[in-house]
Amino acid sequence: NSIALEFFDAAAQGKAAHARQFLTAEAQLKGVNSALAEFGAEIAQRYGRLSRISFSLTSGAGSLLEPSIDSACVYTFDSSRQTGAMRFRLTPAGNSLWPIVKLAGVRIDDAQRGDLSLNVAAETP
Repeated sequence: NSIALEFFDAAAQGKAAHARQFLTAEAQLKGVNSALAEFGAEIAQRYGRLSRISFSLTSGAGSLLEPSIDSACVYTFDSSRQTGAMRFRLTPAGNSLWPIVKLAGVRIDDAQRGDLSLNVAAETP
């Protein structure tokens, strides 16, 4: 949850370099700066600051070598609450038992203004 909140905060403030550190390695190599800047600007303009994310449903996805977690969620912004989804990719963390969790995709469902998404991996969240 803290990964997602920090990502949204950095993106909405236009701090692409900081937001990028929460993304998958593929996204960092692809140079998603312009898409990330556009995504962050839209969040700030439409909704304001994100104060909370509630994960309502999670499921495993991906493969044994590249596991991922798909999560349905509710985003609580300053101006509204929106539903959506997030995808996280899990990678081994060397000597640690706990994997490194990186963000692979974000979607905010918005029936009034159109859905907003940032797909940084091949999969759609």
